[in-house]
Amino acid sequence: MANQIIWKPRLYTEGLTWVNDGADCVIINNGVADVIVNGLILSPQASITDSCFGNEINRTAYVIQFSGPGTQSVIIKTKYYL
Repeated sequence: MANQIIWKPRLYTEGLTWVNDGADCVIINNGVADVIVNGLILSPQASITDSCFGNEINRTAYVIQFSGPGTQSVIIKTKYYL
């Protein structure tokens, strides 16, 4: 089992394909425009969590797009076991 857990936040303001390189991740719509994550629409301030078991690594690819007017901003927080 890992001794320490850290969360690394990232901020994106443009669409992208992001591949997780840690364990759990939380994707938060921090803007005003809707965020589409792998086809799931996140309205402003909504979030989704993709959890792992123990200290396994999640290699999921997330296609992140923005839809509609307004500020485009998404925060991705990734959990790492050290």
